Amino acid sequence: MGKLTHKGVKGMSEPGMYGDGEGLWLRVAVSGSKSWVLRIAVHGKRREFGLGSVKWVSLAEAREMAREMRKEARMGGVPESVRARQTLTLEEATRKVYEAQRPTWKNAKHAETWIRSLEIHVLPRIGF
Repeated sequence: MGKLTHKGVKGMSEPGMYGDGEGLWLRVAVSGSKSWVLRIAVHGKRREFGLGSVKWVSLAEAREMAREMRKEARMGGVPESVRARQTLTLEEATRKVYEAQRPTWKNAKHAETWIRSLEIHVLPRIGF
């Protein structure tokens, strides 16, 4: 089986696991949701790490995260530490959600109001 492609990932709807190579898998659930999974051996035991939803993590990002986690495991470390270093801040997560949802909103004013209200009321109080 060849490597997955961005277009191929978008078109997959049949539930199952689809390999990209080197332990990276696309999991398609019965509900239709899609997520990235890394299957590797850590200290001699097979482990499975969730890398995130296809909505929020691109194929390129999943490959990069998998590469870093495999490298950490080879060096005797704990791959969770790599994932912790890649955790988004609240502001980064907010902007990512905003960019993903913006095309679905009916008008530009709604999009602007949504992000501005978070910038004014939420981000300063909870933190960046």
